[in-house]
Amino acid sequence: MVRETPLHEGHLDLMTRVTRMGGVIMPPVPAFYHMPKTIDDLINQTIGKVLDLFSIDGKLFKRWGTKDNVKLVRERGKKL
Repeated sequence: MVRETPLHEGHLDLMTRVTRMGGVIMPPVPAFYHMPKTIDDLINQTIGKVLDLFSIDGKLFKRWGTKDNVKLVRERGKKL
């Protein structure tokens, strides 16, 4: 996971080399589509995405498009 910013040409070159060797670059960018309530929700979603890369479902976050997630988004949208 790449966390340093801003990225300079040296970072990008090294990341390009890694991907050409079959590596995956995954920046820890928080997502907000799952409507997180806490910092733990943001962390769990990021860690869950890392586990996905290894085909491990840690059940740490609600998947986008699931019935529960769509219902949650609709409910929270009404409160805004």
